[in-house]
Amino acid sequence: MDGNERATDLRERFRRFLKENQFKQTGERYKILEEIENMDSHFEADDLVIHLRQKGKRVSRATVYRTLNLLEQCGIIRRVRFGENHNHFELAVERSDHAHLICTYCSKVIEFDDEVLEELQHRISEKFRFKPLRRSVEIYGVCPECQKKWTVPSAK
Repeated sequence: MDGNERATDLRERFRRFLKENQFKQTGERYKILEEIENMDSHFEADDLVIHLRQKGKRVSRATVYRTLNLLEQCGIIRRVRFGENHNHFELAVERSDHAHLICTYCSKVIEFDDEVLEELQHRISEKFRFKPLRRSVEIYGVCPECQKKWTVPSAK
């Protein structure tokens, strides 16, 4: 699916979700979705507000937060925390569950997926007769660039 088809699909999915749940379909909500489609990495709600305002799109911070919640309920975006006291978001559609390596020095986030994680999730879920809906794995450490710059203590 190319970028235009994906954008059309996301807008239609969001439109149906709003209609089925009796939420208003506003231009601001679709502007927010369009901006998220153009984000190339994890983002925070305030980053989104800044991007929208830089493009001359007037959307209140409250509308952004409410729309992010709706987009999460709809399954278009996913919330991730990275051990901080605030949320980050990422586009969730067309992406499998994946894990994150987070540098505690520079906050760089490296996404990865591994078949061993998939197998482990499957095995553990079967053992406990558990139906997984999604997986979240974060590994905190120091990226190669920061290892070159800083003296890093050994792992415990």
